[in-house]
Amino acid sequence: MTETTPLDDIRDRILAVALPEIAFDGWSGEMLRRAVEHAGVDPNAGLVAFPRGIDDMLGYFFDRGDQNMLMRLADGPTPERIREKIAVAVKTRLLVDQEHREALRRAMAALALPGRAPMALKLTYRTTDLIWRWAGDKSTDYNFYSKRTLLAGIIGSTRLVFISDESDDFASSWEFLDRRIENVMQFEKLKASQTGRFAKVGSFFQDVIGAVARRRYASDRHAASND
Repeated sequence: MTETTPLDDIRDRILAVALPEIAFDGWSGEMLRRAVEHAGVDPNAGLVAFPRGIDDMLGYFFDRGDQNMLMRLADGPTPERIREKIAVAVKTRLLVDQEHREALRRAMAALALPGRAPMALKLTYRTTDLIWRWAGDKSTDYNFYSKRTLLAGIIGSTRLVFISDESDDFASSWEFLDRRIENVMQFEKLKASQTGRFAKVGSFFQDVIGAVARRRYASDRHAASND
């Protein structure tokens, strides 16, 4: 977790004023300008805080959410099983934005624009990487990327349910999340079984090839001895 700086304090003040307005006006340059003014921040300081305007503000919104997630996870019990860790982390990340779900919905729409695709990928990767690292993942091979890709799909689809969930205590979102995690777990089991099956097939062919080579070598030796 990163420590806050005086510049972060300014960003927090602006974002706190902006979030209720975003629900009505969306993520726009005009909304940011008003938020800076209503937060009592000097316009020049606001420019330093968010030099790229609304893009920087969007990035900070998600970054702050990630940091708040880590703080909440650090304060709570840590499950032992990986599956439970991932479920707890995703729930925690979503609940960080509980009070500003409309701002989150509009942020997701803003990131869906073609020009922000690289930014959306970067923000999603950062969230998934933080969750996996908190869960104790130490993979460095292909699994490192596959785990983060699968988790990105889980978070993205569950967020879509969460932003419009009116069930008690977001029960519908958590049921959906559990189903998505179960689907991924089944896929991982299938992948592991297929990998093991192919490994056995490969070993079988290696044994066959080895036996053929030995028989041919023995035959050649026998023929040579009869010459």
